[in-house]
Amino acid sequence: MHRLSSNKFKIATVAVVVVVALAGIAVAAAGQDPGSGYRTATASFQAVQETLDEVGTIAPVAQATVSFPVAGTVASVDVAAGDSVTAGQVLATLDTASLEANLRTAQAALDRAELTLEQAENGEAVTGGGAGATIPAMTTGGAVTFQLIAATTSVDAELQAAQQAVLDAKKQVDADMLAAHEALESAHQICAALGEPASLDAQATDDSAVDDATACYDALEVALAAQQQLSTSQQALNDAATALDDLLAQRATETSEQESGETPAPTGDTGNTTQPPTNGGTEGGTAPPGNNSAPEAASPSSEDLIAYQAEVDAAALDITVAEQALQQAIVVAPIDGTVVSVDIVAGEDVSAASDEQTISIAGNGGYELTATVSVTDLPDLEIGQVATILPDGTSTTLTGKVVDIGLVATTGTSDTTYPVTISIEGDTAGVRSGSVASVAVVIDEGDDVLSVPTTAIHNDNGNYTVTVLDGDTTETVTVEVGAIGPAWTEIRSGLEEGDVVVIADLDEPLPGSANDGSTGGTQNPFGGFRGPPGLN
Repeated sequence: MHRLSSNKFKIATVAVVVVVALAGIAVAAAGQDPGSGYRTATASFQAVQETLDEVGTIAPVAQATVSFPVAGTVASVDVAAGDSVTAGQVLATLDTASLEANLRTAQAALDRAELTLEQAENGEAVTGGGAGATIPAMTTGGAVTFQLIAATTSVDAELQAAQQAVLDAKKQVDADMLAAHEALESAHQICAALGEPASLDAQATDDSAVDDATACYDALEVALAAQQQLSTSQQALNDAATALDDLLAQRATETSEQESGETPAPTGDTGNTTQPPTNGGTEGGTAPPGNNSAPEAASPSSEDLIAYQAEVDAAALDITVAEQALQQAIVVAPIDGTVVSVDIVAGEDVSAASDEQTISIAGNGGYELTATVSVTDLPDLEIGQVATILPDGTSTTLTGKVVDIGLVATTGTSDTTYPVTISIEGDTAGVRSGSVASVAVVIDEGDDVLSVPTTAIHNDNGNYTVTVLDGDTTETVTVEVGAIGPAWTEIRSGLEEGDVVVIADLDEPLPGSANDGSTGGTQNPFGGFRGPPGLN
């Protein structure tokens, strides 16, 4: 459930989060043994709350017209004209059968894409292979099974390393592209609300302009840094692709020379001595006697690998959207008010985001906040989640509730964003229309759960571990985590109350520091994981 976070610009909440984080560190430091060389903490029961932090714009709302964000068949309509409703109240629901079928189809497509990529990496050949190829599948009774084709394989460690370098570089580009897109979207939103130009080339002409538009220029700096990081990762991908293609050309030349008898065949372990390479530019070979119909295995080019990985990414995105569509088989009231009209009937088919098949509500006066989230954050969001809102320039927080998560029709890209609407509850007398606000949506929490400081958690591609100290001996222990807060992280398995965990090795230098670590200090092994500003 937990994924890499965006670098979206945060306003106002930074100081609060850092204070909370430092409080957690102070608690952890209380368990430090000056002579041990470690800063430690003890697993204990705490209240933990994990939030998704975004930036949005506040707008007044006097009337709202809602429709289903996805197509389907209406299962029930729960209100009628004249009914009084409150924000978050369910208005109508869809039959989920077709949505569940769409999810199964998306899962099958991801399985095929992942299998294609895996076979390409292993040097296997599939009938119809090549960039964009599909894997033959048979469908029986709604279940999808795969028909695997016999293939030859070979092991070339240098070639495999070059292929993996291309895939790693592609994933980094995708991550950096998402971060750059989110940072720029956030800057546009902040600058538009402040009436400033949202351009990476915008420059202030005097000090007063900078003072009046600090939030805008800070956001643009974040966006510019993200864009520069993207350029760096794109160059790294280009270098990795060139290296792989050069190596493939070298292998093709070597194979050609071996076939012509100009050079002896290699005597080292190729991983498949019964099938020497005979296919120029490939890493496999001919099929063994008795199976001449088996296809030859071709080593994928950098273009092939990038295409295969893109297919996997697009299929994974389709699953995320399908899962979200299934969750949004309901529409809820975005505001308090009175139902004016109901133009939806149980049993009828509705289209996504229809302008005609709607329910209209006249509001009692109020405000809502609109923010955008990335596809990586979409699975964490649900209708009805509670949010805390802090308008910029104020110290008074407001409460809200997620009432709408827009599903964009365009899929298949890593930088798709989705609008999220949050109703603002309570006294909104001091709220200004068009003001920028930071919002923290509660996506997971535990009231009294076994926890350790967040800085004690190590994350390796979704595998979480802690270092447990027993006397003078340390041991790495795998744990299952739940809610991740700025100070504490819930531990669902792997530790017991009273276990001592290591936050920092005081004998090690700080990351990126030239000092020898003799002065101590905490380290953050949780890099790359969703966490508040100040911890990552």
